Amino acid sequence: DLQFPLAFCLPSTESVSLRFFRSCQCLTFLFNVLNCDIRPIGYMDVVALRQKWKAGTASPNDSISKYMTKFNHSASQHYILITPLMPLAELAEFFR
Repeated sequence: DLQFPLAFCLPSTESVSLRFFRSCQCLTFLFNVLNCDIRPIGYMDVVALRQKWKAGTASPNDSISKYMTKFNHSASQHYILITPLMPLAELAEFFR
């Protein structure tokens, strides 16, 4: 039985604001970042961003894209989507 964490996605244009940090009060420490086509382009590490915020190196007007980790989208890099409906044989093959 797989237990999935809470999922939360942000547009890459979202600003680093107090509203953003108030929304981070849940148990999620990584947010998916989406482009305008609602495709994942990276993720945001909330703990690292909070440290930058406290150190004064992150501004409320900065966009999330400035602090996110971007996925490598190239022809040689393949990503696999894992869902709760994925057959166990495929899941086992993924972890090999």
